[in-house]
Amino acid sequence: MAPLLQSPPRPHRPRRQVTSPTGAQPVRAEHLGRFPSREFAINQAWTMLTSIVADLIAWLRRLALPDTLRSCEPKALRDRVLHVPARITRGGRRGRLRIPQTSPWAEHIASTCDRIAAIPAPT
Repeated sequence: MAPLLQSPPRPHRPRRQVTSPTGAQPVRAEHLGRFPSREFAINQAWTMLTSIVADLIAWLRRLALPDTLRSCEPKALRDRVLHVPARITRGGRRGRLRIPQTSPWAEHIASTCDRIAAIPAPT
């Protein structure tokens, strides 16, 4: 019996990761791992909300976050910025966001809020 012909081994090249231009891919991957229900309509709404959250976080990163927080993964961003205990207070017909000064990310959150407030309203 004749020996089998084998091709020479190819060098291993790692695959390049595909990145989305908005940076929303890690957020979608995190939330689309499990669906909340067995009902299609509920899962469809969950998918739409996940897409909206991913787009909002991508725009927040692009427009308002400081450089130190811009490259954070979604879980780290959630722990550092979105889960900080804060209070919304009203006084003098104005709403204010009270962030505790003991938070290590208080200055970054305040600068982010200032950058968001500086975005001009659409006309």
